[in-house]
Amino acid sequence: MSQDDGMRETSASTDGRSSGDAERRELQNLHERMGVIREEVTADVERKWTTPWRTPAVFDLKVTTRLMGHTEYRSLRVRIEQVEAALAAQPNTGMEKAGV
Repeated sequence: MSQDDGMRETSASTDGRSSGDAERRELQNLHERMGVIREEVTADVERKWTTPWRTPAVFDLKVTTRLMGHTEYRSLRVRIEQVEAALAAQPNTGMEKAGV
C-alpha cells in the first residue's frame, strides 16, 4: 500500500465520522424543532379547546391529530426517518462500538 492509499483511507474514515456527526446533529435539531411545534400546538389546543368532556387522553388525541395535520411537523418526521436510515446504513467504527 502506498502512502497515498493510506491517506485516502484515513480521509475516508474521517469523512465518514464527520458525516455521521453532522447527521446526528441534524437529527438532534429536527427533534428539537418537533418539540417546539408540539409545544405550540399543545398551547393552542389548551387555549382554544374548552369542553366538559376534556380528559387527558382526549386532549392528547386532539394534540396528536393536530400534529398529523401540521405540514412542517409531518415533513420533519419524514426527514428524521431519512436521517435515521442513513445513520443505520453507516458502518460503525471501533470508537462508536466502545461508546467513545
